[in-house]
Amino acid sequence: MANLVVTRKPGEQIAIGDNVVVTIVDVLRCDRVRVMISAPLEIKVDRMEVRQRKEEEWNPNKESSK
Repeated sequence: MANLVVTRKPGEQIAIGDNVVVTIVDVLRCDRVRVMISAPLEIKVDRMEVRQRKEEEWNPNKESSK
């Protein structure tokens, strides 16, 4: 897995692949940032805690990776 750490200002964007764009919408406080993710409908976009909850619902016998 690749990692990229960047500093962005509101309105600036990050491109992921050919068809995903992350836009920094607002900096709310020094510990919060509002982002918009534009991606095709066939690409799943979730907050990580939502994705983990969905995976637990689909695989109730699987150990949690926390």
